[in-house]
Amino acid sequence: PGDPTTKDEDAFPHELEPIDFWETIPMEKLLLIKGKKVLIADDNKAVRDYLRLVLETHFELVEAANGKEAFKKAEEQLPDIIISDVLMPELNGRQLCKKLKANAGTSHIPVVLLTSQSEGKLQAAGYEAGADLYLTKPIKKEILIQVCINLIQSAGVRQETLLNQLLADMPGKGKGEGKGTGITLTRADEEFL
Repeated sequence: PGDPTTKDEDAFPHELEPIDFWETIPMEKLLLIKGKKVLIADDNKAVRDYLRLVLETHFELVEAANGKEAFKKAEEQLPDIIISDVLMPELNGRQLCKKLKANAGTSHIPVVLLTSQSEGKLQAAGYEAGADLYLTKPIKKEILIQVCINLIQSAGVRQETLLNQLLADMPGKGKGEGKGTGITLTRADEEFL
């Protein structure tokens, strides 16, 4: 008591001045994601609002309140990433993912499924439907941001590989010869080419 070195604000200075996670990301990564479009599909408005709050600083956002609306918006707007809840009306997240991955126009879009259940069987069904990643609620913003950045980087590498194969007149080989990246083309990629 009375000792100025034991004041609460001195004990936890990081809590008084929180560092925005976006400020910790290198500029080259921020430039990579600038203007990229993320489709958020969730029937819970509070979840959509939270995801918007986390992502709106650096992404263009599109929202859908159910799977059917999300599929339509994905076809029309071709987002760079789709973040979808698993449990939704019209089409659930797994059905949406399966439909997106079966469509040549949307099959290239990475899909992140959100779930409040961490059961292995449910996640396996999502991966079987073509999901690129599962995140369990509650979602930590740092993980969500890094996942989005990583998926955009991976999509960039894939796009470069596809372009190299087009330019080399090698579509459909499926062996990823483009610059030795080792990326294998899916049937949907070949149809898209």
